[in-house]
Order: sequence, then structure tokens, then C-alpha cells
Amino acid sequence: MLLAIAFFAGWVPTALESISREPTPGWKRFKTPDVSLDLPTSYSGGETNGADLDEVVSTLRGIGDEDKSSLADAIQAGRTQFAFWAFDLDSLSSASFPTGVSISSTAMVLDSNVGLADVANLIAQASPQFDVKDSEPVQLGSFQGHRLKIATRSLGVDIEQAMYLVRKGNTVWKITFATPASEFETRLTTFDQSVQSLALN
Repeated sequence: MLLAIAFFAGWVPTALESISREPTPGWKRFKTPDVSLDLPTSYSGGETNGADLDEVVSTLRGIGDEDKSSLADAIQAGRTQFAFWAFDLDSLSSASFPTGVSISSTAMVLDSNVGLADVANLIAQASPQFDVKDSEPVQLGSFQGHRLKIATRSLGVDIEQAMYLVRKGNTVWKITFATPASEFETRLTTFDQSVQSLALN
């Protein structure tokens, strides 16, 4: 995910402002100038140029693991490409690959006849490192979105991603959760619940 996210996305109604305006009970809401997202309280991160993400990077480096340091380097190098990054702190030291979420956007003009299935095919064709296990429309509150389940490898670990595609105006957004493959099905419910809280400014 975090080292190899496809720079594509899909179409949904352009009136998207937020999917859920009420905070998710027992979770915390992360806000940046562009997006907000509710996540479990074990997550830390935020705006890519903010102090909260600096703390995550410092934690990764402090673990003393070469792979975690490589991930910290990738975060630093990719700050300008993402609007938001957060990680489950409980997974930073214990997991072979930390569970996290990134949000990025791309300005593009899509023809009205370009559907989400077409864009999903583009992702698969342009990213040979991705094994797309599932690609389907999903209802995000009152809005139509799209979710891909993707298997790949990062830092030498088999991981799986849930990539959600939405659009506001001419900006396409990707919300990508990633976790070790062995944990994906257990965590998918949390990923699905979190993305329901997405708000775009």
C-alpha cells in the first residue's frame, strides 16, 4: 500500500461533502484542511506535514527495525503525494507490517461514460504488482463508491489493501487501508466502518 499505491480512482456523484457527519462513538476524528476520517483510538497520524505524523515517523525509527525505518523513509519521501496518513500504533512494533491508512487525491476530468469498473481495470493494468481479488461498487452512506481488495507485497511482507474510490468535482480521492494479509479479513469490518465517516472539504 504505502510504498506502491496506484494513482487512479473512480467516479461517484460530485455533490459529495460528507458520508457521515456524526463522530463514530468511541472513535476519534482526524481532520486536515481537506479531509476528515474517524478511526479507532489506537490510530495516530494526520496531515502529512503535521506534527502528529512526525511523531509516527519518530516512533517507527525508534523501533530499531530496518523495515520500519524503511517505511519511515517512504513516508518522509511521499509527504507531498498524500493528504493524510495514519497508523494503528498497536501494530507498529508487533506486526511485520503496520496497519495503516492513506488518503490521496488526483485532479482529473473523467468522461461521463467512464464508470468505476473501467477505472478499476485501469488500476489492475497499470499496477502489475497488484493482484486485484475483488472489485465492486459499495454504498458509502447515501453515495455510490467503489472498493477494491488488493493483494501485494511491501517490505517483503504479504499485505492486503482495501482501496475505496470517490470523487468530488474534478478531484478523485483514494482512501487505502493496508494490513498484513493474515489480518485483512479480521480488520475489513473496521475499514468499511471508518470510510463511512469520510468528509471532503
